[in-house]
Amino acid sequence: MDAKTASPTDAVADSTPAAIFNIERHALHDGPGIRTLVFLKGCPLRCFWCSNPEGQLRRTELMFTANKCGSSGRCVGACPEDAIAWTPGEKPVIDRELCTVCAGCVTACPNGAFETVGKDYTAREVLAEVEKDYIFYRSSSGGVTVSGGEPMVQYKFIAELFELCREHGIATAIETCGYVPWSHYEAVIPYLDHVLIDVKHTDPEVHYEGTGVDPARIQDNVRCLARTGIPMIVRVPVITGFNDSPEHMRDLADFIVDAGVTEIHLLPYHSLGEVKYAGLFRDYPAEGTRPPSAERMRELLQILLDAGLTASIEV
Repeated sequence: MDAKTASPTDAVADSTPAAIFNIERHALHDGPGIRTLVFLKGCPLRCFWCSNPEGQLRRTELMFTANKCGSSGRCVGACPEDAIAWTPGEKPVIDRELCTVCAGCVTACPNGAFETVGKDYTAREVLAEVEKDYIFYRSSSGGVTVSGGEPMVQYKFIAELFELCREHGIATAIETCGYVPWSHYEAVIPYLDHVLIDVKHTDPEVHYEGTGVDPARIQDNVRCLARTGIPMIVRVPVITGFNDSPEHMRDLADFIVDAGVTEIHLLPYHSLGEVKYAGLFRDYPAEGTRPPSAERMRELLQILLDAGLTASIEV
């Protein structure tokens, strides 16, 4: 049997389920070709501009979409913990300290305003979803990309999934923030075809202020991953007032060149995550942050091109 028709390997124990909050099909900007994106929960960083706050915590969470709410009040009576306060004609308010994510409100709401975010999947269950688009992978040289959150927090699951993908002829990629022990990458590298890794800032103090962690481990992992020879792209979220200065971009270019990486993508800040923070009843840390101008993005791009890097703006 060829790789596509072979039965799932018995060598994969399939014993490490992963918390997943979304599986997105037909993605075009997260590795070569047409891809299926698998979003895993749990992240060691707290970037103030995060666009996927529902991926920060490993546990299942409750999300509320205000514009779906019809103010029926049914959620109040369905909550056994009295965690929902509601005034007729207004939107409900959830006490996160009392909420146990029992999903009673999800079932009771007639408009689908409540949903649980996060479900455990085994590697074989994800493979079954991924294989549905196999024809698109073959025609476009695409495959599966795991993202997050920070997917490498759940590296044992990824190793299991990617081993199955390798046996079924499906290319693999990770989108990673880089802030995990090197041993996590070592477990996945034998089955890994592409790496997309974020670099937010080169200055330790500024990086800590913006993300909550020191960048040294990330920088070490960039260098180590580059030495593996696996095709790799550094991605830089460009955040106004944080890392969008020409001086920082020159420092970043120096680091990327020294690390042995040749390709870099700039991702201009957007505020699409703001509505998700509201849905999780959290304050939006990037309130008031504006996207960088097109002129500034072109200026930063030219700095990278002048450094000899293959660079582009990803929108």
